[in-house]
Amino acid sequence: MTLQQELAKSEYQNLTNAERMALLKSKTERVVGKIAYGNTLHLVSMLARGLRMRIDTCVIPALKYAWQEALQPAYLSSPSYSINVALPEIRAMLEQGKTAGICTQAEYDFIVELASYDRVLFPDATMKDVVAFFNPELIAPAGTWQPLATSNSVVNIWLKTKAPESTHIVIQHQDVLPDGSLSDWRHSTAVHGIELVGEYQAAIPTKAGRSYRWRCEYALDCVVS
Repeated sequence: MTLQQELAKSEYQNLTNAERMALLKSKTERVVGKIAYGNTLHLVSMLARGLRMRIDTCVIPALKYAWQEALQPAYLSSPSYSINVALPEIRAMLEQGKTAGICTQAEYDFIVELASYDRVLFPDATMKDVVAFFNPELIAPAGTWQPLATSNSVVNIWLKTKAPESTHIVIQHQDVLPDGSLSDWRHSTAVHGIELVGEYQAAIPTKAGRSYRWRCEYALDCVVS
């Protein structure tokens, strides 16, 4: 499922963007990964309850060796040792061991559960992703810059409508070179923490003939002067 398919679900429709983001981050899926130190110690007690005997009496040499090697008590007691059940060869070893009678179904299920954990469904999703889906008009087109006409050393930002989240405005400047050409645009400053309605200020370096421009990732309802 894509992020867009998830956000299209009815449960997201009548919420604020903040509530949508919280709901999105609460969505998890159960996945299989590594049995890490701590959980590997459970396998030591499992060996003592009959698993070791069944491994040692296995009549399939390659399978017997694989189980013996993977479940050596010295390995299982080491903080640096883990068993990645997500690897196809490890999962195949477990499946074959269950079929050959090395482990019971209950032991197989327990081993898989030791390697299972909840993973956030969309770990890289941001508030901007949510806003772009529900309120695309609030996203500033990429590369959009607004001219800033000022000769003062202080820039004033008046935010008239609350921003979708705490964001920032970047201000750049451009100078006239001695030969009359224009320099590349350079960073002047960035104003962070812009979210609530109100006034924000930032100092910028001034110079005769200098031009300024500003941009934000959101299409803010603001006046920058």
